[in-house]
Amino acid sequence: MLRFALPAFLAVIFSSCLSDPDCVITATNDVKISFLKVTPDSVRTEVRDTLILDSIRISGTDSVFYVADTVSSVVLPVNVGAYETTFFFYYESQQDSIKMSYTRNTRVISPACGAFNYFQDLSLLLSTFSEVKVTEAELSTSVSNNVKIKR
Repeated sequence: MLRFALPAFLAVIFSSCLSDPDCVITATNDVKISFLKVTPDSVRTEVRDTLILDSIRISGTDSVFYVADTVSSVVLPVNVGAYETTFFFYYESQQDSIKMSYTRNTRVISPACGAFNYFQDLSLLLSTFSEVKVTEAELSTSVSNNVKIKR
């Protein structure tokens, strides 16, 4: 009889946690960017491209990202106090940039969890890259890619 007491006690304790709201938050202010190239053969498939970065700078901040790094994708924060951000890529003796716009939507998950800013409607305003495509317009932790850049 005693051997069932501990599991029953633990079940009662842990079941009380289920009454709390689910505070799984997928909001983020990070945009996920992948670099691609198209194969020169007749199939013309997209493959990951590797960029040898000197650095990345972001409008509205003095911070420098990915200094002296080789990447095929990057994760960069948007300016949470604005509705557009420009990313400046310095690589292989070149400079390119993309200017993105977005909207901010504040959602209350529950009174216990609080409110969170969701960034949506990501769109391209300007680019010096040859081709940029927004693949997912909402910034979310569950999204694997927001933007594809082809060089």
